Amino acid sequence: MQTLQTTSLQVRDNQLWILDQQALPQQKNWLPAHSVAQLVEHIHALRVRGAPLIGLSASLLLALLAEQGQTQLSESLAILRAARPTAVNLMNNLDRMKQALAQPAFATALAEEAWRLVEQDKQLCEAIATAGSVLVKPNSQLLTH
Repeated sequence: MQTLQTTSLQVRDNQLWILDQQALPQQKNWLPAHSVAQLVEHIHALRVRGAPLIGLSASLLLALLAEQGQTQLSESLAILRAARPTAVNLMNNLDRMKQALAQPAFATALAEEAWRLVEQDKQLCEAIATAGSVLVKPNSQLLTH
């Protein structure tokens, strides 16, 4: 899989890394999420938080596992789905990944779908920033959560 660098996710050397949300803002710790068990632990411990980030990390991990020749991808998908059952993005992303998994060339389909999801998230974030930028005046004080 190609290299990816976002604010909170990295794919390098065909491995997934997440930015530990608990260490911020004092430290920027990149943690491995090379297996379903690791990612689920990061989700449960709130090292990965926020519905979009949870959904994208699960999607990218499934695609990476498929490229590595892992089997049991349907089971992995189900385990990831159960990791945070209230995260809407996770459910939506995994529904799309499940469709890709049903394709004959599922490894390629999973990778393509994961990249589509990343690109869609990027476009949504840019649209939010563009819409919000007109509301921010000089010397404004903003509180985000």
